[in-house]
Amino acid sequence: MLGQGVQLVVDGKYEQARPFLEQAIQMDPRMPEAHYNLAIVDKYTGRPADAVKQYRIALGQYAGNDVPNLTKCLYGIALVQEDRGDPARAAQAWNEYIQFARRYTAEQPAVAIAIRHEQQQLQAARQKPPSPFGPARASRPTHRE
Repeated sequence: MLGQGVQLVVDGKYEQARPFLEQAIQMDPRMPEAHYNLAIVDKYTGRPADAVKQYRIALGQYAGNDVPNLTKCLYGIALVQEDRGDPARAAQAWNEYIQFARRYTAEQPAVAIAIRHEQQQLQAARQKPPSPFGPARASRPTHRE
């Protein structure tokens, strides 16, 4: 089940992969690869909250010394949070990734990319969101006769 689901994810057939991955998880809920791939499916099928949940499950299941997979999960969470449009939450997720990745290598290109993303999200979070009531200055209607 897992192999078929992963192959469908690799092929970009996300909806077709879902039942295979869900069945793999049902057979053994302790398979981080199934949760990780289901997170990818959720990300690309418009289920960002479910994607973060699946990434977090996979993160908790990978062994403490499985740095590459732990790093992929944290990076995936940051990407999903950024896609959700909440810059403060995205910046926090990027920071979590950066702090983890720096323990192992600060010179990784992915860390430099993550730092740029974090800075962009922090800047976006500092900006005041636009008013739902329109422009800040009201204008008077002009009367034409």
